[in-house]
Amino acid sequence: MSAARLSYNQTMFADEVKRALRDKCLAPEGGKLLLAVSGGADSMTLLHSLLGGPWKILVGHFNHQIRPEAGEDAEFLADQCAAWGVDLVVGSADVPAQAKAGKIGVEEAARMARYRFLLGLAEEESALGLVLGHNQDDNLETILMHFLRGSGLYGLRGLSYRRKLPAINPRIPILRPMLDWTKTEILAYCRTNKLPFVEDASNQSPRYFRNRLRHELMPLLDELNPAWRANVLRNAALAKNEAELLDVLTETTFADVVESSATEVKVNRSAFLSQPPALQTRFLLQTLKKIAPQRRDLSYGQVQRLRRAIVEGRRGMHLSDGLEMRLLADRFMLRGKAQNTVTNEWPQLPNIAEITFTPGEKVQLAGGWRLVTEIADANQIILTGQHAGPWHAWLAWEDGALSIRRPLPGERMRPIGMQGRQKISDIFINLKVPRSVRAAWPLVCTNGQPAWLAGLRIADSHKLVGNEKKVLHLYLEQDGNSA
Repeated sequence: MSAARLSYNQTMFADEVKRALRDKCLAPEGGKLLLAVSGGADSMTLLHSLLGGPWKILVGHFNHQIRPEAGEDAEFLADQCAAWGVDLVVGSADVPAQAKAGKIGVEEAARMARYRFLLGLAEEESALGLVLGHNQDDNLETILMHFLRGSGLYGLRGLSYRRKLPAINPRIPILRPMLDWTKTEILAYCRTNKLPFVEDASNQSPRYFRNRLRHELMPLLDELNPAWRANVLRNAALAKNEAELLDVLTETTFADVVESSATEVKVNRSAFLSQPPALQTRFLLQTLKKIAPQRRDLSYGQVQRLRRAIVEGRRGMHLSDGLEMRLLADRFMLRGKAQNTVTNEWPQLPNIAEITFTPGEKVQLAGGWRLVTEIADANQIILTGQHAGPWHAWLAWEDGALSIRRPLPGERMRPIGMQGRQKISDIFINLKVPRSVRAAWPLVCTNGQPAWLAGLRIADSHKLVGNEKKVLHLYLEQDGNSA
């Protein structure tokens, strides 16, 4: 790294971060941003560089309860945010217990818990996006991890300036404006601006795979070939471009030979076999991510084993996490986990991020349930509403975008008759909704905001007052009969 670049870093870094946030992350000026801040050098640099910028800043901090000193980190951050005049919201979860209960690694459990909290908070605060302090070194580590795990072209793209996590929140984007800056440059910025930060001792532990890459493999690569970092990043950019091209070609090629639902896809096998292996592989990757959005890091080897099973005409194949392939007469079927686990007793959203609809449509849910929608005659509401039952709702509506999705972690709504907003999770608890069906419970939204927690509560913002221009009637039915 040149002395000129370091000098530039120290004097112009903050302006460059703001510019990247606007131009590369596509965050329009004037809105609110949620910054994920751990208290480390990266996130403190991110926060400091955005002070006084054209966005309203809110800081989110998550305690994973892994380290005894984690509470001290939150106290440090609270003091610093107060000194800088920035609001702070702190969340926490017993990640080790969650990892044990879910039979997953602590790193993955921490990642999921952290993103659930932060994306849920961003949604609640109507933020434009969740801003992270990932840097160039983080990107290189991610690419190396994916390469060593055999994740193929998709994994070699590395981190993006802007992306979403549909399995957790399909609406709030994750923004990374510091991807062009190295860890060395960030530390130089901290020294120049006398920024305090905390050191996470777990970042030094060889227990974690990423740390071994950071402290053992990457220094060795620096010795062997100082240009490797630039070469890897250049290849990542090429991989991104080629992956985008493959996506377009795949969608076009297979558009007419696929029958799909939320949790399963049926494919004409002859049409599949007529395509080059690259398109076959890409199609399988795309499909698996759609029917099982909770899956991460599907390896190249896993997808290739599945492709060979289809090519060889094997009758079936079970993948991890409930995914399976079955060979039919002239087709093969890929099926997700939810197909076999959904209950029919309660309304449940299928394994899909969000469904948009317009009045007059019927929205197919899981287990034979449907959401029926129509514009109602306001004069008939009093006559029918008293005896219709809980699966019917009449909402004041003014042409806002309509959708149905799952409740987000930590999401709140203000039910009719309540003075303040309630957590949807508390509504479930108070109404004794079985824990097993809460995560996929249908939530009808207008413009992305809760309007009707199906069968349970209507939002106060949509209550009828007698002068409505339009009234939206929603009701649930199962197997052709109104519930």
